[in-house]
Amino acid sequence: MKEIIVNLWDFHKDGNWIVIPTNGEVNKDGLAVMGKGLALEAKNKFPRLTTELGVQISYFGNRLFAFDKFKIITFPTKYSWRDKSDICLIAVSASQLKDYVDESTNEWINEKVTFKTPVYLPRVGCGNGGLDWRHSS
Repeated sequence: MKEIIVNLWDFHKDGNWIVIPTNGEVNKDGLAVMGKGLALEAKNKFPRLTTELGVQISYFGNRLFAFDKFKIITFPTKYSWRDKSDICLIAVSASQLKDYVDESTNEWINEKVTFKTPVYLPRVGCGNGGLDWRHSS
């Protein structure tokens, strides 16, 4: 792993997978709440993502999901959009991401995917999550 500072969407448009920090909230219409930051950007680029993620969260709970057709992996950092990011939830999500990328298949993931390109992720939990990257390790 190496850290670089870039716009994740630049990598995405080149066909790479990106990770989007999310929360586990689903609204009354069954849509995943994606109202700020990269989640909002993903929602605006892929309007069906809120529906598909909402179904997955409702069925499987607040966990990591991969969406092959969008080349997006959702990464829970919060339980509710109102909360600050939870470092324990981030640790669980990071473990799920590692297992998923290493094994390319798990029963709890909604799609089987083979990774032939890198996976790029932001500083999850920072920004709208309220955590400080310098003090999170």
